[in-house]
Amino acid sequence: MYGKEPYTFAQYRNDVIEGFAFKPLHNSPREVWLVYTLVVLDAAAQFASSYIMVLYLSHDFGFDDEDAAWIYGAYGMAISVFSIILGWIVDVIGVKFTLIIAHVIIVVGRLFLAFTMSKDVILVTLFVTLPIGSALVIPAMTTGIRRYTNDSNRAAAFGLYVMMLHLGALIAAPIVDIVRSTSDDQMIKKTGEFNNYRIILFIASITSAVSMIFCFFFREIDVDSEGRVQEFQIKESKPLQIMSETFSSKRFWKFMLFVFLLVGIRFIFRHLDATFPKYMVRTFGKEVPFAMIIAINPFLIILTIPMITPLTKFVSLYKIILIGSTVTALSVLWMLAGPYIWPSILFIVTLSIGEATWAPRLFEYSCMIAPKGREGTFMACANAPMFFAKLGVGGISGWLLTKYCPDTSTPQNHQCDGFNLWLWVFIMTASSPVLMLLLQPCIEQEGENITDMNGVDDDDHHESFTPLTKNEDVDPSYTATKPQ
Repeated sequence: MYGKEPYTFAQYRNDVIEGFAFKPLHNSPREVWLVYTLVVLDAAAQFASSYIMVLYLSHDFGFDDEDAAWIYGAYGMAISVFSIILGWIVDVIGVKFTLIIAHVIIVVGRLFLAFTMSKDVILVTLFVTLPIGSALVIPAMTTGIRRYTNDSNRAAAFGLYVMMLHLGALIAAPIVDIVRSTSDDQMIKKTGEFNNYRIILFIASITSAVSMIFCFFFREIDVDSEGRVQEFQIKESKPLQIMSETFSSKRFWKFMLFVFLLVGIRFIFRHLDATFPKYMVRTFGKEVPFAMIIAINPFLIILTIPMITPLTKFVSLYKIILIGSTVTALSVLWMLAGPYIWPSILFIVTLSIGEATWAPRLFEYSCMIAPKGREGTFMACANAPMFFAKLGVGGISGWLLTKYCPDTSTPQNHQCDGFNLWLWVFIMTASSPVLMLLLQPCIEQEGENITDMNGVDDDDHHESFTPLTKNEDVDPSYTATKPQ
C-alpha cells in the first residue's frame, strides 16, 4: 500500500489511463460486466423515481410536504429493516437466483407505482414491495463483484461499480427533465390518465424488466487469487446460524459503528432527492432543470474516480474517508451564498469531488471485511444505515420545507429562506466528519484496527471453491486478470 519508491507523475498518468480503459478488468468473467449492466439499469430506474417521488406523492395523492417527505423516509427505513431480515438469502441461494427474485419483485412494485390510483396501494408498494426487492438486489450485486474479482483488480472493480452507479443517475436526469418539460395537459392527451410523473415511473419499470432478463445469464462462480474462475459452492446453513455468526463478531460491530458514523454524510445525498427538487422549483420556478443540475454529480464521479483512486492507495482508509467526507460536508456551504443557480452548481461539484474520494474505498472495504460465503448478510447489514438516513431526512426535509420554503413560495414572492434551510442541512451533514475525528482512537485501537485492509486475506475462506470439470459450464483453465 505504501511503496518505498516515490510515486512519479508518469506512474500516476499510466494509472489514470488504465483506469479510464478499465484495463485491470479486461479478462474478467462475463458476470462482472453483467453486474455493471444491472447497476446502470437499476440506478437509472431508481434515480429517475427518486428525483420525482416527493413531487409525485404531493401532486397525485395530495400528501403535503411533511407527509410526502415522511413517506419517502419510511421507504428508505423499510429497505434497512428488510436488509437486516433478508440479508442471508444471497448466502443461501446464491447471487443469480437472488437477483432474479429481486427483479421480479421490483418490476411488480414499479408497475404498481405507475398505475395505481389508490393511496393504500402506493403505501404498501413503498413500504413492503419495493423495499424487499431493493434489500435483496443491493447485497447480491456487491457480493457478486467480490466473488468475480481478486486482489489484483478488486479495487478497480469497485471503483467502476461506483462509476456505473452514477452513470445510471446521469442517464436518469435528462429523462426526468425531458418528460417534465411536457405539460401535464399534453401528457394526459397523449396517454389517457398518465401525467408526466407516471410516465417516468413506467419507464423505470420497463428498465427494471430489462435488468431482470440479464439476471438469467449469471453463473455461480468465484475467482481465486490466481485469477482462475471456479464454481462457487454455496454453504449449507440455516438463516439463524448465519445471523448468529455475523452478530457474534466483535469486528462486525466495530465496523457497524464505523458505518453509522457516515450516516450524517448520507443525509446530504437523501436531501438531493427529498429537499433539493422542491427548493429549486419554489425558488426558480417549475422550468428549472434541477435534475440536470443534480446530474453534474454522476458526471463528475465518472470523470474523477479514475483520477483520484490512484492517489488514495497511499493514504490509510480512515484518513481517505475522513478527508472525502469533510469535503462533502463543506459543499453545503455554497448554498448559503444566496438564491442563485451558481451556488447550486458549485455545491454539486464540491460534493462530487468529496464522494469520489471516499465512496469507492468504502464499498471495497465493506465487502472485503466479510468472510467468504457470508458477504450478503454482511453487506445487507452494512448498507442498512444508509437507508436509515432516509427516514431521518424524510421527516427533517418536510419540516425544513414547511418552515423555510413552504409550498406557497414562488420566485416572485421570495418566501423561500434558503440560507436557514441549508444551514440546518450543513450542521447535520458535518456531524459525520466531526464524529469520525473524535472516535478515531476507538475505531483504530492497536491490534483491532478494522480499517486495516492488510488484515483481510483474499484466500482466507477458499474452502468454498470447487474446480469445475470440463463438462461443466465454466472452463477451469479460464483465468481472470492475474496479479502482476
